[in-house]
Amino acid sequence: MIVSYIGLSVAVQSSASRLLYAKGRDGVLPRKTFGYIHPKTRTPTRAILLLGLSSIIVIPLTTKYLLLIELSSFGRLSGFILVNLAVIIHVVKSGNRSGGA
Repeated sequence: MIVSYIGLSVAVQSSASRLLYAKGRDGVLPRKTFGYIHPKTRTPTRAILLLGLSSIIVIPLTTKYLLLIELSSFGRLSGFILVNLAVIIHVVKSGNRSGGA
């Protein structure tokens, strides 16, 4: 369970940093912090560092690790259901029944 949680946290952090970068690039969040891409690695290093620091600060403050794991599993399941529901609604509204978006 711990190994799967570590894998989950890596995936969440990488996707969240890309999301923060997109918001920074579009000007929703401060561009200097979130809209920065490292020229050599082409990754949003400032967003990754900010998320890493927030994880280092928040996770030790919570003593109920099992609750965190249950919440993350519930969040993944809810997100999966909502994405599929959004696709169904999009297909019904657009009238596109051929299988393509």
